[in-house]
Amino acid sequence: MKKIIYLGLAATFASSAMATTYQVDLQGYPVEDGVLNINKHSPQAGYVDRFFTQYNDVTEQLSVSMTLSDALPSGVVNNRPEYDPQGLGDGFWVVLTEGAGPQTTASARQYTILMGDKETKTVNSYVYRPTEDKSPLTEINLLDQQQDSFIQSFSDAFQVDTSVSGKVTYSFDIDATDINNYDGSFAGDEWKGVKYGETVGIWAHPFFLADVALNDDGSYSSLNILSEGWFDTPLNPTASDPLVGTVVVSPNPVPVPAAVWFFATGLFGFAGLRKRNS
Repeated sequence: MKKIIYLGLAATFASSAMATTYQVDLQGYPVEDGVLNINKHSPQAGYVDRFFTQYNDVTEQLSVSMTLSDALPSGVVNNRPEYDPQGLGDGFWVVLTEGAGPQTTASARQYTILMGDKETKTVNSYVYRPTEDKSPLTEINLLDQQQDSFIQSFSDAFQVDTSVSGKVTYSFDIDATDINNYDGSFAGDEWKGVKYGETVGIWAHPFFLADVALNDDGSYSSLNILSEGWFDTPLNPTASDPLVGTVVVSPNPVPVPAAVWFFATGLFGFAGLRKRNS
């Protein structure tokens, strides 16, 4: 089987406190013998060439990037053509947990859903809540109709790179401190916001704006999960699926001078990532 996952981690020190930067780099969907496995990973809104995320557990700086392609890789076929790419999605939403997949943890309203699209260039955060039956695989409202599920907006934070023909890279780099400190009544008793550590559970879904319903104020109110793409860590991993239930990273702290650390936190983020994607 083609090896498609690369995991990396870097860590730094700030003064006397250690800050660990966790980094996960996933490339492609499970492919075996030239056949795309779309059992849990549908490329309907674009084939995911790459999904990258990075989080610093002290500064709470979060970076996420998704590169979509409008075609499957050369030589790869899909035995479920109804899930072939239908064009490039207009944005993506993501839920990140520090343990098991979001299917088992997000239902308790512990985590945020981050959504961004190319039209508004804004990243919006909401309390994630699935349907009452906690099923992620039905036509559901990803965002509760009540306005108090909204947490925070990041204006002009959603970046769009179309420099490569047939591809688009969406990315954002935000300070998740206020999200992680959210104490609204709509959140669960053990609110964690968006963060991860030595294990990561991921939901990352590209979507088309035509499938999104909006509130009067322009915020998202609902999204049909069946008409978007899926790029998730499975709830029940199998040996044939390299995107296992949680992506495991092992901390490897690397000390650097404090002054360098403070400078680097302002520049690190997506500077290198965007250069590699260009």
